[in-house]
Parts: sequence; C-alpha cells; structure tokens
Amino acid sequence: MGIEKIILLGVGAVCSYLYLNEKYKLKENFKNIIFTILLFDVYFFAVLEVKDPSEYFLKNNGIVYYNSVLFLVVLAIIIVIIIWKQGRELIEENRVTSLIWMLSYITLIFSFIYFVIYHNNNCAFMYVENEKWYELAFDFLYYSFNRGLTFGGGTIEPMSFLAKLCSMIQTVIFYFFIAKGLVSYNKEKKLRNKLKLEQHRK
Repeated sequence: MGIEKIILLGVGAVCSYLYLNEKYKLKENFKNIIFTILLFDVYFFAVLEVKDPSEYFLKNNGIVYYNSVLFLVVLAIIIVIIIWKQGRELIEENRVTSLIWMLSYITLIFSFIYFVIYHNNNCAFMYVENEKWYELAFDFLYYSFNRGLTFGGGTIEPMSFLAKLCSMIQTVIFYFFIAKGLVSYNKEKKLRNKLKLEQHRK
C-alpha cells in the first residue's frame, strides 16, 4: 500500500472517530465540516483505488467492475433523497446551510461517477489533459461543481452518451433541490408572516 493511501486512510479514520464519537458533542455545523472532509477523503481514496487497485481487489485474475456506473447513479440518487429528507427536518435558520452541504455532497458523488466514466473510456470527456490521479480527481471535481451550478463544465466537455446523460442528471438534481428549497423557504416565510399578522390583530 502506497504512502498516499495510508495518509488518506489515516485522515478518514480521524474524521470518522470525531464524527461518530458522541463524547465530543460537536455542533451541527462542525459535524457537517467533519463529514464533508470525510467525503472528500473517501472520494480521493476511491479515485486512487480505481487508478491503482490494491491486491485484494484482484481475485483469480478477475477485477472489480468499476464500469457499473448505473449502480453509482442509483446510489447517488438514494443518498441525495436521504440527505434531503434529513434536511427538511432542520429548523428554518439552518435550511440554507443544509442545502449548501447537500449540494456539496452531490458534487462529490458525481465527481466520482465522472472519473469512473473517464477511467473506462478516455474519449468520454474532451480536454482532459492531466494524467496523475490527484490532478484527475481535481479536474472532475471542478467539472462537477461547474456542471451543477452553471449548466457547463468549464473547459471539460462530455462526449460519450453516458457522460452527457450523467451531466444532465446532475444538473436536473441540482436545480430541482435548489428550487424545492426556495419554495419551502417561501412557504415558511408566508406562514410566519401570517402568524405575526394574526398576533398583531389580537
């Protein structure tokens, strides 16, 4: 196991310990930061594992099927739904913060999906010039961030059907949850104003 994987495993272990150990009683925002760092760590470890698989992923000359992108997409949708349901239960003051964290998680999930697509087909994306694993990880993190917020991917362009499909799915998910968050906020704002008006009349 290389030094990069050892470092990533160490960071992941520390973050997991801080996040799961109840004796620290971390504030919600700090727990979100720890969880996000953990997801970044998992993302880079997964990218490195795809680029340079460990021996335990190889059995009887068989390899793990990293090209199961459909499974990754389904997993991403499930995770997004879970995060959204948890976010709905938060108080109004934390709703915007919850939405920001959730969109960050979506960005990371789709970053890995794009990397897997590119790893299995180097022609799936155009203008990807870097070759080192960490440079590719940042490239697709950058692409995922831009794709979610601006309908574009910066300098990287999807070329294959699967790359275009996943890019469209991410954009739809991003704007769906942003719109849903705004609608929910407006409903709560109107309800709060209505209650204040009724109290004022009394």
